[in-house]
Amino acid sequence: MKAARLASRRNLNSLQQTTLLNYHTKIVMQDLTLAQRDSHLNVVLDEGLIHNFAAELSILPRSTFTNLVTMRALIYLRPDQPETVVKRLLDRAAAGHVLTHHQGLSDTELLSLKIESVSYLDQVTDRLAEIGLPILKLVAELPLTVCVDKCIDFVETLLGPVRDIN
Repeated sequence: MKAARLASRRNLNSLQQTTLLNYHTKIVMQDLTLAQRDSHLNVVLDEGLIHNFAAELSILPRSTFTNLVTMRALIYLRPDQPETVVKRLLDRAAAGHVLTHHQGLSDTELLSLKIESVSYLDQVTDRLAEIGLPILKLVAELPLTVCVDKCIDFVETLLGPVRDIN
């Protein structure tokens, strides 16, 4: 499990390990709750199963993987340069927001973690494409307004108009 893998990489104290475990448990519970809904694709998660468990999803047998990702679409904000993510993490840290599993990591360690993360997300995205799920890949370095417009267009192709027409 991801929380155990992250906790074992570093010397996280008991509180940090519990925080990490609770966070990942919440993600899985949200996903299970949504999977039980009898509805069409109509939910957007910022920090869902694919983002948080890409390494685990990348090694699942095809049938298990397909069952888990049915009725999903993915918007993948992928950096051309993993340093982009590290810079953003450092900017957030300067503002007082540091994720438990990023606490105490050097810039080099963060970069290594992000390179690994992008690799796993690429693998999962490729698997999603193989089974025909809708995917929008965005370059993280694009201007925010461009990304927002592309996201709205993508969601509208899936669900119909979502723009405010006032």
